Amino acid sequence: MQKMHFGKGFYAINVLLRINEVYKDMKDKRIYGLFGCRIKEMRLEHGLKQRQLAELLETDKPMYSKMELGARRVRRDMVPKLAELYQVSEKELMTLWLADGVYATLKWEDEDLRLKAIDLAKEYFLGE
Repeated sequence: MQKMHFGKGFYAINVLLRINEVYKDMKDKRIYGLFGCRIKEMRLEHGLKQRQLAELLETDKPMYSKMELGARRVRRDMVPKLAELYQVSEKELMTLWLADGVYATLKWEDEDLRLKAIDLAKEYFLGE
């Protein structure tokens, strides 16, 4: 059987298509989105390494990396430590942390159902 050769351009296109598939797959696996992005942004602004944050939060680097990527949730007790380290409002970080929990709960639901659930929860909280 003769091996077909399509050239470097064809290979590059296939690589890009595969990278796009992997990215989409990772995006689908992302459970938490807001908080991880924010802590990564702050870490980079302060010139810190993931290893340093993992030590501060008493976890390992792979777990911390998953927190930034949104694949694992940051524990609630870590939020005040991060707020203190970065000298930002604990309330701001807690709001993002809570929003991630809501997002993770509703992510896989139908859009109409998600929005109705959020509206109902707002009514419930405002009626307290």
